[in-house]
Amino acid sequence: MSVSVDRLSTQCLQHLIPSPEALACLPEASAKRLLSIPLAIQANAHDNNSVLLLAVVSPEDATLRERLARQLPRHMTARCIAADEFAIVEALEKCYETTLHAQPLIEACGYRSDQPPAESVEPSRVIRLIEAILRCAYLERASDIHVSTAVNFVNVRLRVDGVLRDFTQLHSMYSMAIPGRLKVLAMMDIAESRLPQDGQFTQFIEGVNVDFRVSIFPTINGENCVLRVLTSEGTNQSLQSLGLPCAMKEALLGCLHKPNGLIVFCGPTGSGKSTSLHALLSELDRNALNIMTLEDPVETVVTGVCQTSIDPARSFGYTEGLRAMLRQDPDVMLVGEVRDSLSSQMMLRATMTGHQVLTTVHASNAIAAIGRLLDLGICPQMLSANLTCIASQRLIRKPCPDCLQAPSSTCQCRGSGYFGRQVVMELLEVTPTIAALISTGAQHDQIFEAACLNGFESFRVQTDRLVSEGVADVAEVHRVFGYEAMSDYSSSVIENIQ
Repeated sequence: MSVSVDRLSTQCLQHLIPSPEALACLPEASAKRLLSIPLAIQANAHDNNSVLLLAVVSPEDATLRERLARQLPRHMTARCIAADEFAIVEALEKCYETTLHAQPLIEACGYRSDQPPAESVEPSRVIRLIEAILRCAYLERASDIHVSTAVNFVNVRLRVDGVLRDFTQLHSMYSMAIPGRLKVLAMMDIAESRLPQDGQFTQFIEGVNVDFRVSIFPTINGENCVLRVLTSEGTNQSLQSLGLPCAMKEALLGCLHKPNGLIVFCGPTGSGKSTSLHALLSELDRNALNIMTLEDPVETVVTGVCQTSIDPARSFGYTEGLRAMLRQDPDVMLVGEVRDSLSSQMMLRATMTGHQVLTTVHASNAIAAIGRLLDLGICPQMLSANLTCIASQRLIRKPCPDCLQAPSSTCQCRGSGYFGRQVVMELLEVTPTIAALISTGAQHDQIFEAACLNGFESFRVQTDRLVSEGVADVAEVHRVFGYEAMSDYSSSVIENIQ
């Protein structure tokens, strides 16, 4: 271990923001016992080992160096810099506060009516506050973080299992500081506050690299910030993990393994369409097939798949991307969304030339998606000849298992009564009968009747079964599907669950 004779000033330690990766290398208890602060991780130019830079009281202490060596991960050495003992003790409390004591820090920044307004706040406190919010959002399984500026406070909400929850209210002094820090993290223009901006950054939380996609939108009260939380947990998502009925899963796989054709997923934003599409891709042989995607943007990175984000600002949309992608000799193509006539017709041509194409479209159900595709200018005969299947899906929350045993506001659902979500999917396979109806412009009810004779199950039928099995409850089905689905429940089903 090398020892540096440099000395870190007390002022530097007071404004220290160590990297989360460095803090993760040395437990809090060890850091406080050895009076050592991890500062950063450096690459060693001579070998593959990493070097952890630490601030300590006595870098020349051989015993301290030996104890540090035993605490660090394998293949990591330490480089020590001298610092004042009192400054180290004070800095230790702040450094580990972000990673291990996030909630107290957030509460300390909360809104109180008796607290006088302040024009500014220390940058280091803003940095630690944002890191604390990000960590709490990750631990709460949030998919989105909403930071909205009100007149007297900043409201922070988390979207968990598809529903927004109040998280905390911060003092109004953070109304400009939080958007400013997020702009720095996402490499946006910090001087621009009158136009929307988008960006992304990565944070190291609980040993995991978590990606945050940031959208900042100007409002009359200030800038509204929404962060999409993207983790690597969905990278290895499989079709089995979606929890579909066995017959539906086998039918989907049968459609996927056809040599060519168009597979369409539909549903509103947040219904899990992209997750299901990537789960389908995981069932393919990524070594034998050239699988390419065109997304807006790429959210889930899949090993062995060539993924590209569209960039309309640079005139690279779905139409331009599809045209270029067809020159890359693809076997399977995933196109994020059908938006216009030109791109939809290009996808149909791709299926006609022997490609498998997967895409999404906004429609309320599987039968309605046919009309939506026709509205985009696709010829009915071409659609019927190349369409393999249409899947429409929703996500409904499952009752919390802890609450079923002993209701408590301290259980894993945080008092909401729900934990986790279940996919409900309609799958319309395009049989020769269905294809004939599509090509002749048949009405939706005719297609629906023919599909039911072939084993098609509507949302109403599936939610009826899930409620009777205890996988879902009536209130949640009502929330997701509305009054129409609710009114279709038989009185016997409702009596059985009450």
